[in-house]
Amino acid sequence: MRTAPALATLAVTATALLAACGEQTPTADESPEPSTPSYSVITSAPASPSTAASESPSTSPSGAPSPTGAPSSTSTKEPSAPATSGAPSAPSAPAAGGTIHKYKDLTLRLPVSDDAVPDAPAGMIDFARQSLEADWKRLGHTAGCEKGGMVTVTATRSDGFAYVMRDVDPSLESCPKAASMAGGYRAVWKDVDGTWKEVLGMQDVPPCSDFEKWDVPSALLGMDAQCLQGDDVVPYKHA
Repeated sequence: MRTAPALATLAVTATALLAACGEQTPTADESPEPSTPSYSVITSAPASPSTAASESPSTSPSGAPSPTGAPSSTSTKEPSAPATSGAPSAPSAPAAGGTIHKYKDLTLRLPVSDDAVPDAPAGMIDFARQSLEADWKRLGHTAGCEKGGMVTVTATRSDGFAYVMRDVDPSLESCPKAASMAGGYRAVWKDVDGTWKEVLGMQDVPPCSDFEKWDVPSALLGMDAQCLQGDDVVPYKHA
């Protein structure tokens, strides 16, 4: 037969067990509200553009970094509009006139090679050759006079102009007529409708109307860009 102290011990134990059973873990329905999760970045599989705005609260609309300093794998910035397709835009209109090329100490004598004048306008070399052959013929067309004629090229313009000095070498001893025929002059050559011509020959300052008649560009003439306006020598200006 159990004693009173033993019964008292059992009562205390039973009371403790009942209290323990009353402190059960809360069920799923009674769980506390979850805390807000931290923002995570998935670089291997970023959110689609349609869900980026709702799933990326730390990304500003302008694509600026989040306040936490964490980079964002997506952006809500609208993509730029694609370029409009269609025909290409028209090229810029070419500048009026042509390109001026100037030369120093470039004197031609027969025979004249095809590359004797760098950047020469088309047909200009052939005309220089014809002019020198005409000088050779006037000198007698002998072997000793072949190199008597000289054309010193001062400038060309790519659209068909040349400014030259024409002369005969008076020191050519193998050509008796050279000394008597020497005496140079300046000349303007021009491609006129596909045919090169010597349009002006000058030893003095010409009237302005002579330059203007042939639309001679003043840049071609360099320091010689001057002409007579009445009795006055004036600068010649022509594009």
